[in-house]
Amino acid sequence: MPFLNRSKNRLVIFSGVSHHLLGEKIVAHRGFVREVDIWARIFDEVLVVSRLVNGTAAADAVPYVEKNIRQHFLSGPQNTDGLSGKLRLALAGPAWLLESLRLLRKGDILMARGPDSIGFLGWLVSRFTSLPRFAKYADQWEKFPGEPPGYRLQKMFYRSRSFGGPVMIYGAADERYPHWVPFFTSGVSRAEWEVAGQAIASRPQPPPYRLLFAGRLVYFKGADVLLQTMKYLQDEGLPVVLDLVGDGPEREKLQALISEYGLRNITLHGWLGPQALAECYANAHIFVHPSRKEGFGKVLVEAMSYGLPIVGADVGVSRELVKKNQVGLLFQKGDASDFADQIKVILADDGILNRFSEKGRQVSQSMLLEGLEERYREFIVKNMKLSHE
Repeated sequence: MPFLNRSKNRLVIFSGVSHHLLGEKIVAHRGFVREVDIWARIFDEVLVVSRLVNGTAAADAVPYVEKNIRQHFLSGPQNTDGLSGKLRLALAGPAWLLESLRLLRKGDILMARGPDSIGFLGWLVSRFTSLPRFAKYADQWEKFPGEPPGYRLQKMFYRSRSFGGPVMIYGAADERYPHWVPFFTSGVSRAEWEVAGQAIASRPQPPPYRLLFAGRLVYFKGADVLLQTMKYLQDEGLPVVLDLVGDGPEREKLQALISEYGLRNITLHGWLGPQALAECYANAHIFVHPSRKEGFGKVLVEAMSYGLPIVGADVGVSRELVKKNQVGLLFQKGDASDFADQIKVILADDGILNRFSEKGRQVSQSMLLEGLEERYREFIVKNMKLSHE
């Protein structure tokens, strides 16, 4: 039977997820905070080694809930992008290593959460200790064009057995590498799933069909491909509108494309809080996910909880969550024409839309946060061979 009480060990998580000071509270990306809160219910204490970043926190940033979570913020460069950033990172690396080693104590378990630089620091720290360790690679496990050299380097170490512990991946198992552990986390709680189900009943009937995109406006999220797809659909006179939720460095480029293509019926919302985003899910009919690469894709589970069919790029986790679970259709990455064709398949057949909707609700129910804690516990018992009391 799975152990019921907390492990007496301390879990030390190395992660580059940015933390911000909001009033008197430390906040971070909601998905990461939820994950750490779960680990804190399994271990006696959790120490998060990360960075405290200046500037405004994202709209989805929240504080930790569990009281046994501590943070240690490494001093050093705020920005490690580009060549100059990598030079600053190289200079800070030795000091970070010494600082991290001084934090450790007997009974600690190390978690290196890649692919960011501090996650890689966790791998480096493990080289200097005999403490039990595991990794979570929280990005696309498959190779992808334009993949940063640091990501490729981390994967090289994690794909081999040199790390000395199991590695959670967003990908498929491989019998040649038994230390790879396919592990998809979650996106919604039971309460959120139930609220989503209630919202479906009041969803506006199409036409028009409302498409929804939610994510950062960066190149890898593929919103530019989505706008080209919208031009194809608009040119054919199809009754579709698009809600584009998110913000980022690509926003001005996307606004220029909207003007260039003469697109109508597109709303750029920027970042939305949880309630406003929930309303977008409730009013949508199809969730579009054009990412050129993808890690877990929490938004996919959120969309499924609202009964939204998914039309996404055939990459990484989408193949596992969408295709295998039959909750939507996939298009060839970067191909706006194929993207439009797959959307049209759903527009042409309400029966397909309804089947994907019902299946999505079932799949998302099997991935609730409440079940994730038990899966984490099982992972620790099976892979870490620790004594739990």
